[in-house]
Amino acid sequence: MQKKKILLSDIDKVNSIKINLSSTRHEMGLTELIQRDFLDIECEDAVNAVINHDKIKYAPTYNDQSVESISYVLYKNPSTPYVYADFDFTDDDLKFRYDRFRNTFLRIQYFDAIETTSRNLLFENTLFTQDEDIDLASNSDIKFATYNAANFTGSNYLSEGFSLYWYEDAIPNTLYMTHSLNNALDGEVTPLFSYQNIPQLNQVNRLSNIQIRFSPVTETYEIVNDTKIMSYDPVTKNLEIKLFVVSSQ
Repeated sequence: MQKKKILLSDIDKVNSIKINLSSTRHEMGLTELIQRDFLDIECEDAVNAVINHDKIKYAPTYNDQSVESISYVLYKNPSTPYVYADFDFTDDDLKFRYDRFRNTFLRIQYFDAIETTSRNLLFENTLFTQDEDIDLASNSDIKFATYNAANFTGSNYLSEGFSLYWYEDAIPNTLYMTHSLNNALDGEVTPLFSYQNIPQLNQVNRLSNIQIRFSPVTETYEIVNDTKIMSYDPVTKNLEIKLFVVSSQ
């Protein structure tokens, strides 16, 4: 702020004051602020930010045990698996590997929250029917409806849906995965639950989601068995996850 002294000699006989005006710009001590904040902010806004798009590979674990393969098996009840005939597939569908059989798939979707009204879909995996081990004598009445993901590729196993990949700079603590069977025979999409029946309506979200927790230090993710529908084989390191067709009481 500039100060001016008015002398008595500057006041004329008609009581007017003479003030000398100058067009010279005065920053009044703001030079440092302009150079430090204004220029830095404007430069940052003008230049595209550098984003790390590299992803880290996370391998699954179960109760602190390493997992080599995951089998998603569709069950009617905790002791009786579904067979392909339950979904209207015939012996010929399996024998001749018709497209309606081969193109049926299990969809796994990953969300950032459990509440359906406030969550975002982050990514998804698709496990198509794997039929390499189905021989010409296979019967749709005895073949279990199973979808496999593994740390290797081979007979009846695919690598998709086994390891998860996420950005290094934005690792989530917890994700929730849901499952659905997409039947290419009739186009029907069947939601799958981690529980045979839904005792109460307020439990739908919890029982339709399986929780997974990321560990950046070990670069693994843990599959949480909070509904007791999983079984682990320490010899083959296979984790079987039971999925049930939605029903209510």
